[in-house]
Amino acid sequence: MAYSTKTPPAPLCASISGQNPTLWMLKGTDPASTVQVSGFISNGGDLSMKVDDVVIYQDTNLNVTSIMNVISVSSTSPGAVDLQDAATIGSTTNSD
Repeated sequence: MAYSTKTPPAPLCASISGQNPTLWMLKGTDPASTVQVSGFISNGGDLSMKVDDVVIYQDTNLNVTSIMNVISVSSTSPGAVDLQDAATIGSTTNSD
Protein backbone atom coordinates (compact mmCIF):
# COMPACT_ATOMS: atom_id res chain seq x y z
CA MET A 1 0.00 0.00 0.00
CA ALA A 2 1.48 3.31 -1.02
CA TYR A 3 1.69 6.36 1.23
CA SER A 4 -1.41 8.53 1.31
CA THR A 5 -1.44 12.18 2.33
CA LYS A 6 -4.87 11.41 3.82
CA THR A 7 -3.17 9.31 6.53
CA PRO A 8 0.06 11.22 7.22
CA PRO A 9 2.40 10.75 10.16
CA ALA A 10 0.87 12.16 13.33
CA PRO A 11 2.92 14.16 15.83
CA LEU A 12 2.99 12.33 19.17
CA CYS A 13 5.21 14.78 21.01
CA ALA A 14 5.86 18.12 19.36
CA SER A 15 8.74 20.39 20.21
CA ILE A 16 7.36 23.43 22.01
CA SER A 17 10.36 25.61 21.24
CA GLY A 18 10.96 24.18 17.78
CA GLN A 19 14.55 23.45 18.76
CA ASN A 20 14.04 19.83 19.80
CA PRO A 21 12.95 16.94 17.58
CA THR A 22 9.27 16.12 17.16
CA LEU A 23 8.21 12.49 17.61
CA TRP A 24 5.95 11.24 14.80
CA MET A 25 3.87 8.04 14.43
CA LEU A 26 3.05 6.43 11.10
CA LYS A 27 1.21 3.15 10.51
CA GLY A 28 0.88 1.21 7.26
CA THR A 29 1.20 -2.12 5.54
CA ASP A 30 4.50 -1.37 3.78
CA PRO A 31 7.74 -2.79 5.16
CA ALA A 32 10.04 -0.27 6.85
CA SER A 33 12.55 -0.73 4.01
CA THR A 34 9.98 0.89 1.70
CA VAL A 35 9.05 3.67 4.12
CA GLN A 36 12.66 4.77 4.62
CA VAL A 37 13.15 5.46 0.89
CA SER A 38 13.49 9.14 0.01
CA GLY A 39 10.14 10.60 -1.00
CA PHE A 40 7.91 7.90 0.52
CA ILE A 41 6.55 10.57 2.86
CA SER A 42 5.80 13.09 0.14
CA ASN A 43 4.37 15.96 2.20
CA GLY A 44 6.67 16.23 5.21
CA GLY A 45 7.42 19.89 4.61
CA ASP A 46 3.72 20.72 4.66
CA LEU A 47 3.45 18.77 7.95
CA SER A 48 6.35 20.82 9.41
CA MET A 49 8.64 17.80 9.66
CA LYS A 50 12.28 18.77 10.06
CA VAL A 51 15.74 17.22 10.06
CA ASP A 52 16.41 15.20 13.24
CA ASP A 53 12.71 14.55 13.92
CA VAL A 54 12.02 10.94 14.91
CA VAL A 55 9.48 8.69 13.16
CA ILE A 56 8.08 5.56 14.78
CA TYR A 57 6.63 3.31 12.08
CA GLN A 58 4.35 0.33 12.66
CA ASP A 59 4.06 -2.20 9.85
CA THR A 60 0.55 -3.46 10.56
CA ASN A 61 1.00 -6.34 8.11
CA LEU A 62 3.91 -7.93 9.97
CA ASN A 63 3.28 -6.22 13.33
CA VAL A 64 6.83 -4.87 13.40
CA THR A 65 7.66 -1.44 14.85
CA SER A 66 10.69 0.54 13.64
CA ILE A 67 12.27 3.88 14.40
CA MET A 68 13.94 6.28 11.94
CA ASN A 69 15.34 9.81 12.00
CA VAL A 70 14.51 12.42 9.37
CA ILE A 71 17.66 13.04 7.31
CA SER A 72 16.29 15.66 4.93
CA VAL A 73 13.10 17.49 3.99
CA SER A 74 12.86 18.95 0.51
CA SER A 75 12.44 22.73 0.44
CA THR A 76 10.16 22.31 -2.57
CA SER A 77 6.53 22.00 -1.44
CA PRO A 78 5.07 19.65 -0.35
CA GLY A 79 8.47 18.63 1.02
CA ALA A 80 9.49 15.02 0.38
CA VAL A 81 11.23 13.40 3.35
CA ASP A 82 14.27 11.11 3.45
CA LEU A 83 14.52 8.82 6.47
CA GLN A 84 17.58 7.00 7.79
CA ASP A 85 17.65 3.20 7.65
CA ALA A 86 15.10 1.74 10.01
CA ALA A 87 15.95 0.05 13.30
CA THR A 88 13.43 -2.50 14.59
CA ILE A 89 12.30 -1.76 18.13
CA GLY A 90 9.49 -4.29 18.48
CA SER A 91 7.92 -7.29 16.80
CA THR A 92 5.57 -10.18 17.46
CA THR A 93 8.53 -12.52 17.89
CA ASN A 94 8.41 -13.93 21.42
CA SER A 95 10.96 -16.48 22.56
CA ASP A 96 9.06 -17.81 25.56
